[in-house]
Amino acid sequence: MGCKIMEYEYVTIEELLNHPNDILAHLKEGKKSETLLEHMNTTKKYLELVLKDYHIDKNVKHIIENIKKEDTNNCSERVHQIIFELFINGIYLHDIGKINPNFQALKMSNNKFQSFSNNSKHALLSAIIYQDIYIEKMDTYAKLKDDEYNLLFAITHIFAYLISRHHTHLNELVDYIDDQDKITTQLKHHNEFIQSINIDVGNKNYYKNEKEYQTDVEDYLETSEIYILARLFYSLLIACDYYATYDYMSSSSIEVRDFGLVKNVPNIKEYYHQTEIMKKVNQYFNYKKTHRGKNPFSNEPINALRSDMLKEATDTLNANKEKNIFYLEAPTGSGKTNISINLALNILEQNDSINKIMYIFPFNTLVDQTFETLTKSLGEKLESTVVNAITPIKTNKMNDEEAVNYDEEYLNYLFLHYPLIITTHVRLFNMLFGCSREENIPLMHLANSVIIIDEVQSYKIKIWKEIIYFFDQYSQFLNIKIIIMSATLPKLDELLKGEIKEASYSNLIKNREAYFMNPLFRDRVALDYSLLDGEMMDLETKEEQLDFLLDKVDAIWKEKGKAKILIEFLTTNSARAFYDKALEKHRHKEVFELTGSDNKNERMRIIDLVRNKLEDCLLITTQVIEAGVDIDMDIGFKSISFLDAEEQFLGRINRSCKRKGRAYFFDIDEAKTIYKGDFRLEQNLHKKKLREVLETKEFSQFYQNILEEIDLYKNRNNDDNFRITKSEIIKMRFSKIYEKMRLIDNENTVDLFVNGVENINGKRVKGKVVWDEYKKLLNNNELSFGEKKIKLSAVKSKMNYFIYTLYIRNPALKRPSVYEEEIGELYFIDDEQALKKNGKFNKMEAYKLFNHEPSDMDFL
Repeated sequence: MGCKIMEYEYVTIEELLNHPNDILAHLKEGKKSETLLEHMNTTKKYLELVLKDYHIDKNVKHIIENIKKEDTNNCSERVHQIIFELFINGIYLHDIGKINPNFQALKMSNNKFQSFSNNSKHALLSAIIYQDIYIEKMDTYAKLKDDEYNLLFAITHIFAYLISRHHTHLNELVDYIDDQDKITTQLKHHNEFIQSINIDVGNKNYYKNEKEYQTDVEDYLETSEIYILARLFYSLLIACDYYATYDYMSSSSIEVRDFGLVKNVPNIKEYYHQTEIMKKVNQYFNYKKTHRGKNPFSNEPINALRSDMLKEATDTLNANKEKNIFYLEAPTGSGKTNISINLALNILEQNDSINKIMYIFPFNTLVDQTFETLTKSLGEKLESTVVNAITPIKTNKMNDEEAVNYDEEYLNYLFLHYPLIITTHVRLFNMLFGCSREENIPLMHLANSVIIIDEVQSYKIKIWKEIIYFFDQYSQFLNIKIIIMSATLPKLDELLKGEIKEASYSNLIKNREAYFMNPLFRDRVALDYSLLDGEMMDLETKEEQLDFLLDKVDAIWKEKGKAKILIEFLTTNSARAFYDKALEKHRHKEVFELTGSDNKNERMRIIDLVRNKLEDCLLITTQVIEAGVDIDMDIGFKSISFLDAEEQFLGRINRSCKRKGRAYFFDIDEAKTIYKGDFRLEQNLHKKKLREVLETKEFSQFYQNILEEIDLYKNRNNDDNFRITKSEIIKMRFSKIYEKMRLIDNENTVDLFVNGVENINGKRVKGKVVWDEYKKLLNNNELSFGEKKIKLSAVKSKMNYFIYTLYIRNPALKRPSVYEEEIGELYFIDDEQALKKNGKFNKMEAYKLFNHEPSDMDFL
């Protein structure tokens, strides 16, 4: 049984400080200075608001109740209560270091203090004072056993480190050993400082060296609970400090209603069930149950199948309410988004503590697409908000006359004060593992939420084990319900055997064969391997292979008269070469190229044309088309990579299941070079066995081998060994964990802003105008922080129409030889024609600006 942590016991600041009302925390022109005591009490107000009304106190207490002593036995209730006291007081005392006379004199212009050096920092001093207070207190606690004392000491040390970093970023816990001496050696002999506080500060030498530290602290951090507690502490610390500072600076209090929590779930569900699709779904269920009335799907068997899947997934969810992670494995075109909406609303209805929904996608194209679907399904009853790098920060301005409270709107964005958020996997992983202040703030809002993750198989395969481990731990301790959905879904929990004591997973579709093997899905696309087995494989050059493919496209058009044809290559280089050939040969046809080099405007334009307006076209693309993009093609060609990518590609062919599609597979680009180190590459369509898996949709066979290979790899003596990750968790090596869990490496990329004219929101806009607008905003120091951030986000969304990214392997070559202006590492190129061919960005020409000899890796 868990303990009952009830009391909120705070340090009495009036007893700790001799003249608390003389110490200032914040200044604002035209306003009375805020004392440290006032700021601390406001911080405490927001801390309790978040803990109690946002239900995060339950998360904190749940984590604490699972912390065990060195001997793995549960701690006493007294120890649990002390840990909770350490937690809340660490946040309450986070600014106590502002008693630094240098800070008061230099930063606060407080004439009651005199500076004796230019070291006006306060965060590190706050940490040391906090730690001194509690080490002294612990020496007075009765009935503490040695292992309990050592555990409490270790947790105090962690919280102190996090306090010391609350104005910067996280690195490694061991850094705190060296940090402790930096400021106290200056302060501990300064009379004015000594007289201001009733505690002996800085005379406790906790550690002589790192080895002693590791013996004293790391032995008591053997599980992930304390790591998650530490990250939640840091998130709440930064958040409550931010809330309290905003409260003073803006004279505006934040109420729990402002947190963007989901409310009135019955009303939301009622609205959702009144949409056209759900009215038909419910009518269908009633018909099946009573055999009365009309079957709305009598002429739409695919919708009947989708409805059956929705019901099975929902029934399974309702029968497994106690589980945390759910797999939604469903064929392409089965309506996963609609099923997931129904699942999320059911979770919200069943669990009062769940109060937010997040949709996570690997690609921004899916973000935009899902936003449109959710808006149709939920309307204004549950407002959807996109949070990513290319969408302007949302404001609630209703008309031109209404003023925008920019600081409040930026706070809402930073803290994710929205009930339904659609964002990217990179943003999610920054919340879970990031080291900056802004990355950590939203973590508290992940607690008590539903997180729906799409296309998890697209994440870096070498960290699949770490991904599911952290999903397991975060969902368990922060009350998160995670729905992982895909047509090709690896059951990642298989990698955790022996790593966790209890699994909390459920497959929402128990009878997957009933859907995957149904002819409507299984026979939607005929598979053709003739290009892998025939004469194309004997051709010696890529030029010959591309000509062969183009002849094949010609033959299909001659046979069918008109057809929507999709062809996917693995590199933009191959796609561009084929596009140039096809454009030259078929000037009378609609020929398009869509790759990662295209901006948002071009992607939306092409997808809209292909999806809604054309019945005869050729779309040449790369992997950007694979997962979830809502287009419906007649014929497909794909350069092979790994099996789940092939299945995702098939999802773009005959998506509506109204006709018969066909897909041809070929092998041009060297997948091993492009997907270096991916265990799936050996299991490709050159093997007959894998063709059978693709045809029968028995992906579990495919993934079983892959997961076994990953597990073996994770147990080998290498830098990716899972034991190293566990060690980094124990040592609180935040930056190392972040580096390991980072999904995309942007360190070797460079961005070019290429001048030109783009259609943005129906207007033709010159790139130079947008560039100048961005420069002007950057240099405008009259705007408030929030207004500047929001206006910059709006300009940056327009800049994305002109920005192209290159991968440069040699950091010494990251500056182009020719450019007009630069902002940071963004370079303005005025000569658009020099970098474009047939209206498309030409990577090969762009690389010439860097004296960089590109490889296939550069053309992904």
